[in-house]
Amino acid sequence: HHPLLQQKKLRNYLDHKKIYLVAYSPLIRANLNLVPEIMQIAEQIGKSPAQVTLAWEMAHGAIPIPKATGEVHLRDNFDSQELKLKSKDIQKIDAILTPKNPHNVILFRQLTHWRCLPGACLRCRGRIHTQPARVDSGF
Repeated sequence: HHPLLQQKKLRNYLDHKKIYLVAYSPLIRANLNLVPEIMQIAEQIGKSPAQVTLAWEMAHGAIPIPKATGEVHLRDNFDSQELKLKSKDIQKIDAILTPKNPHNVILFRQLTHWRCLPGACLRCRGRIHTQPARVDSGF
């Protein structure tokens, strides 16, 4: 679960059943700089993209489990607990993945295949992706 894999149906189901969502790898494997909406919000409020993403996760009731490679990242992640995003910022992130925006679908495809090169994916043994992936897990 992260801004490019929002799993809204799953979130709604878990909310209905009063189950917490645990978000593993919520920082999109350190590729937040590829998401202009997050970068713009972070710049506007003077926070890091990681802090914005983690605050968005928590605003939706998720429990994010981010990776931290050092003390600076650990502190940055920890400080996100104090950040409360404005509803317009949450809505802006919520709107990132829509079928109307094929760029984000392609970006999603690249980021879900960890080390993608333009047009070829190492996770898929070098196959070239000509069709964007289905964005929602369907859950």
